[in-house]
Amino acid sequence: EQPFLVSSLKQISNRFSGFDGFMAVNYALSEGITDYQYGKGVLAIFKIIIPSAIYPEKYDYPNYQARVIRTLFGHDPEMAIGISVSAVGDFYWDFHIFGILFGMFFTGIFMRKIYIKFFLEAKSPFDKLIYIIIYPLMLFVVEGFLFTSYGQIIRFLAILLLFRWWLNQGQRKLLNIEPAKIQVRQ
Repeated sequence: EQPFLVSSLKQISNRFSGFDGFMAVNYALSEGITDYQYGKGVLAIFKIIIPSAIYPEKYDYPNYQARVIRTLFGHDPEMAIGISVSAVGDFYWDFHIFGILFGMFFTGIFMRKIYIKFFLEAKSPFDKLIYIIIYPLMLFVVEGFLFTSYGQIIRFLAILLLFRWWLNQGQRKLLNIEPAKIQVRQ
């Protein structure tokens, strides 16, 4: 029988599979298998949004990352597996410990802005719907690669904001319509 704290910590570590990826990055950097990427992970967030027809090389860095991780875990570098370095690992791979500190700080600020803008200051029920869709995605940011997690959030947010704008335009047009004049027959 294990004490409750040990059992709980074991469950947390099992849930946070990204910890293994982070440790793999740390090992790869210390053994000279890879070098610090100096922003390539963060830049991949914005590259991943560009359609492949326009920018087919957008997956070069994520593929490099995946090959390094697969090799470290003893898999064929070209085999697809579901291991991620996590956002913490990505930030560390980019800028060492400062990457983690600043990256998670800005992640927190982004999460807070989403909460304030679309929940506390919601101007319509659709704003709350945006919050309901985006916030759970943000909770999983920590477990996945930066380019996939943030890329998805940015895509969803852009589509939802565009849809909200479109709905507001329709509402404005409806409000500007003058009521029909009623003619009374005599």
